[in-house]
Amino acid sequence: MAFDPKNNLTFTTLLVPLSRATNNAVSTGHDLKGYEGPVAVRVNIGVQTAGDNAMTFTVLLQSAANNTASEATNISGASYATTGNNAASYSSTIQVDPRSCFRYLFGRITITAGNSPAAPISADVIGVKQVQ
Repeated sequence: MAFDPKNNLTFTTLLVPLSRATNNAVSTGHDLKGYEGPVAVRVNIGVQTAGDNAMTFTVLLQSAANNTASEATNISGASYATTGNNAASYSSTIQVDPRSCFRYLFGRITITAGNSPAAPISADVIGVKQVQ
């Protein structure tokens, strides 16, 4: 069965998949103009590549009126956090309504606790645009 039989969905990478060790890293802005209805943000956090168990990796979705990460504010309820385990990976889908936030979407990664933590983290935006 085809996931997108009419080829209506637009897939965009918000956070490229790579090992993240820097706290407070932020993506470039993704323009939400032209999306019909909510978009899904698929977050993947892989097996830790460094550090100890019990580090918390959080992906916060933020928005801003301009394509400027320093102006971005958190979107209420749009985050995913997990306590890292040296042998596990995690994923989640966050729904964002472009009508209830600013035009530009950002993904921000925070890492707390532990010793020299790092883990592969990525996020993709999936939605229907008015014009493909």
